[in-house]
Amino acid sequence: MQEHAAALDAHIVIDAGRWQDADAIKSSIKTLTAERLGISHTTLELECARHACDEIQLIGHG
Repeated sequence: MQEHAAALDAHIVIDAGRWQDADAIKSSIKTLTAERLGISHTTLELECARHACDEIQLIGHG
């Protein structure tokens, strides 16, 4: 990661019953953010919907 390059750090909530698709979902998000937004460095943490954080906080540029 470089100081002047865009990066994404996010928690991704996977719907109940879709955990088997988690790797494909993560790959799709990484591909889309690179192709559509030009963000090549992404750190994605996957969470099951049953254990997802209820108090979402947005940090960064609006």
